[in-house]
Amino acid sequence: MIGLTQQGSQYLYGTLFEKKLSTQGDFMRYEELIEKRREYGQIINNLIATQGRYTIKTNWNLDYRVGKFIVAKDGTRYQIADVTKMQQEVSPQTLYWLKSNLNTEYVLSLVEVDNVMELK
Repeated sequence: MIGLTQQGSQYLYGTLFEKKLSTQGDFMRYEELIEKRREYGQIINNLIATQGRYTIKTNWNLDYRVGKFIVAKDGTRYQIADVTKMQQEVSPQTLYWLKSNLNTEYVLSLVEVDNVMELK
């Protein structure tokens, strides 16, 4: 599903899960910052494997933490590797009335999960 905002930004929809095999999660909307890419990562000393990396941005205030999982629009499951919280400036009057900064954005660095069902 793809939706368009008035500014013309393209948003995608996914789901945030607590654990890898969870079936119930939180619906979320996000925007791609960096398209999917393959990257080499060192797992153990001299063992090198390719990893799928993906960076997204969202202003939905969910409980994003390293280790949680996100299923992207195409069904690919990713694990959150890094969360960056970016707050934009708002007036003191806005903070007083709303009690929170609605302009907070979360940048999530994701790593693709290869063996989702943990098959051997």
